[in-house]
Amino acid sequence: MHNDIEKALLRLKIEAKEIRKKMRIRIAIFSFLVIITYLIWLYFPSQLGAFFGLWVLVIFFAGAYIFFGAIPKLFNPLSPEYIAFKSVAEAIEILEKSNEPIAYEEAYRCIKKARNKLEYDMELSEVTSWYHSIDEILNQFFENLELIVLPEVAESNIKIEHLEEIALALSGLDIEAIKKVNATLETSYKKRPAPPRKGEILVKIFRETSVGKLLTSLAMGFGLILIISFVFAIGTEQEFMTFLRENPEIVILGGLGISGISIWKRKK
Repeated sequence: MHNDIEKALLRLKIEAKEIRKKMRIRIAIFSFLVIITYLIWLYFPSQLGAFFGLWVLVIFFAGAYIFFGAIPKLFNPLSPEYIAFKSVAEAIEILEKSNEPIAYEEAYRCIKKARNKLEYDMELSEVTSWYHSIDEILNQFFENLELIVLPEVAESNIKIEHLEEIALALSGLDIEAIKKVNATLETSYKKRPAPPRKGEILVKIFRETSVGKLLTSLAMGFGLILIISFVFAIGTEQEFMTFLRENPEIVILGGLGISGISIWKRKK
């Protein structure tokens, strides 16, 4: 593994340890405040009454900080880009130990985790100036991870030195390094079509079933008759809902008729 990557990993390990230590201290302090407030309320209710609003604020903000600030930071002390860097470094370490297909499968999961972490969990408030300056380059980087790196890892065809370049770019959030990574990936490999997402696959499978075809045809038939009814109601200066209430047979029979034609066309 590249020496700079090992140094960055050691630095992140120390940084994560320090952050966890601070979070434990803060959790202890805020928990102590909440406990003291509760004990005052329990044994000295008259004293609590004079500062009721203050005690409520203490309990509310201390509890909110512990459960929504300190505890999540305790489990994930590092920012998303550094977690992504660790995942890429883990993939490199796996591939250096073995070039078996199962090693590439594990490396694939690591790279996918890094990509997802970057795309869905990055807090823009933490990297606002950096993000705005390299918005286009960052989006290109996300795309290259999905359309180049993941397919090449899946086919056991990725070069470890290219993964090292990705890890180093993530470790320092270096715009020039990210530019270089994009150029290297796009000249060394071919982009693949984006794989369909799980939701799209499930929708496609459902639409191919008999129930899916029936529901699709019904939706198409009734949707079209509702549009026609709306246009007719507007053209004849009628209220749309009034028209539907007074002419339900048009909507029902028309919708069923168009749906039937759609089903018949599909079978041909």
